[in-house]
Order: sequence, then C-alpha cells, then structure tokens
Amino acid sequence: LCTVCRRLDLWELLRRPAYPPEYAILGFYPEIREKAAYCRFCRLVVTTITTGWKSTMELDWDACSNLEETECALDHKLWVMTQPLPPEALKAKIDSGIIEKCSLDVLGEDGVSKGMHDSEIFHPRLVEGDVANEYMLKRWMDICVDYHGDTCGAEIKNNTLRIPKCVRVIDIEAMRLVPAASRSLFSPKIRQYVALSYVWGAVGSKDYETTQANYQQRLRRGGLSDVNFPRTILDAIETTRRLGARYLWIDAVCIIQDSDDDKKDQIGNMNIVYGAAHFTIVAAGSDDARGPIPRSHKGSPHTVQQNVVEINGVRVALPLPTLWDLEWTPSLAPKWFERGWTYQERHLSVRIFVFTTHQVLFQC
Repeated sequence: LCTVCRRLDLWELLRRPAYPPEYAILGFYPEIREKAAYCRFCRLVVTTITTGWKSTMELDWDACSNLEETECALDHKLWVMTQPLPPEALKAKIDSGIIEKCSLDVLGEDGVSKGMHDSEIFHPRLVEGDVANEYMLKRWMDICVDYHGDTCGAEIKNNTLRIPKCVRVIDIEAMRLVPAASRSLFSPKIRQYVALSYVWGAVGSKDYETTQANYQQRLRRGGLSDVNFPRTILDAIETTRRLGARYLWIDAVCIIQDSDDDKKDQIGNMNIVYGAAHFTIVAAGSDDARGPIPRSHKGSPHTVQQNVVEINGVRVALPLPTLWDLEWTPSLAPKWFERGWTYQERHLSVRIFVFTTHQVLFQC
C-alpha cells in the first residue's frame, strides 16, 4: 500500500453520517494511476473508475482530457468520487442521464465481525468453488417469503388462483407431467412450482419435447425418466431439487409442441404461468439449451474474477456485474438478455434466480 492508503480507516469512514458529507481524499487521478503499479488499493480505485465508466457509458476514462485536474475521494458508502469531471465524461453523463457506477464494498464476513447489520446477506461475498451457495439462495428466498407477503407473496397468490386447467408441470420426483392446479370440488390442489427461463437456440434433435405422440406416456409415473433432455433442462431439474421444490414448468416439456390448440391456450397465459411460479430459474449463462446452467453443479462453468484487497484488516472488493450491468453493457450481456421471450419471462416472474458465469443473482 502507498502512504495515503495505509492511513485510510475504512471503518471510521463507513460510520460517518450521510450529511454533512465527509470524504477521504485519495489524491489526483494521474498520481493514483501511477501508484497503482505497486499499491493494491490504488489499483482497485483505478479499476473501479475505468470499468465503471466503461460499463455504464462506454467511455474510455483514460483517454479523457484534463485528468490531471481530477481529484478522487471515498464517501461514507465507499463510492469513488471524481471531481471535476473531464469534459468527455461530463458530456457522456449529461447525454445519457446515467450516474456512473464507481464503487467498492466491504466483504460480508468482515461486516459481520464489525456489527454491520445484515452484511452477510446484502454485502458481497467471496465466490468460491463452482457451485452456488445453496444456503444463501434459500436465505434470500426466505427473506422475500417472510417480509414481502403483501407484495411478492400477494402477487403470486393472485396468479396462482387464476392458473387454467391446461397448465401442467413436471413432477421431478415421479418424473411425469401433472396438472399445475386441480379444480376438484372435493380436493382442490394447487401445486407450488418453479419455472425455467432459458434460450432454446439450435439444439439439434428435439426428441425431448412433448408431442401428441408421447403425451400420454409422459402422464405416467416415470414417463420422463428416459428422455434425453439437453443440459440446461437437466441442470434446471437438479437445481429445483436442491432448492427444495418438487414441481417445475418448462415450455418445451409442459406444452404440447405440435398442438396448435394447446400452444394457443398456454402461450396466452404466460403472464399467469410465470407470475404464479414460486420462483423462476434463469439460465443466463448459456446460449442454447445444450449449455449447462452456470454454478448449478460441480464442474459447471464460471468465470469469477473478484478483485479483493485487504486494507488495515478490512477486505474490500469490486462489485461483480449486476443485472443492470448485464442488461446494458454490450460486452457483458448474455444472449438471454437479447430475446423477446426471455424479456417477457423476466418481467412476468415475481422472483428470479439469475445464474450467470460470474455469480447467481436474486431479484424479487
């Protein structure tokens, strides 16, 4: 660390009130960039500035003019402030109406040790291994179920009561198709299910799809056991099982693909199908159904590049890409964000787990 960074007290900075604003001065940008050659924290600051402007506005920060006049500082939330902005950055900000995202964050484990409320859940963690943290995914879900009953819970319940008889789901224990809802007068039943959102792509053979020829077979127990499902669907079934659910809706399997009547009935109710799902699994890391769902099983693909620096006993990290970053940054956006069907599925779902090669994100 350089002399300036060694003197930083991040805990004291984090405890400061939002108003009146106080800042930890880091120095002028060219000096920080020069010190980045040997100071890990300066390197982190330079990285968050350059990637922040690049990801939000496609601006090459280091190519801007008058950088020798730009001073950098940290605020009480560890946002890296830069003033005055170079002319090119100021113009990009005005033209886009977007706020640049140049931030750092304390790792959740360190926040817990210092008494930061809920930092284990809402602050970044070290992403380790190739399988998502099952406990954390369930914890996020529990928070929504416990605290969002009047919003998320009410919306799902309202859609659940509207599920038409034509909607069917996969019973992943019995490996068969079953109705999502039974309207029997004596024993009405509504099954809590998970939905899958993915990119079909060019998958070659489509023997895994449900057709009029194999539909009756798939209603029987074990009727789906011998189906040669593509990797995305296999991973979705396993993820559903790991997260404690039994029923799963997948368009290619739950809609009779060569029946115009069935397709018309079900496609016309996509708002209810996704809106009634307990949550939706989003396979955002693969370009077609043959690809694995990232971080869903051992050996699944992941490209985590976390920049973490310890400064005076506190570990600070660059945030990994958010949903906003993935959607609006062309260099990051997976194909899932470019499809009209998946756009619909995202916005119709009340809760989503987005599996990317970087991490798993939860939104409700």
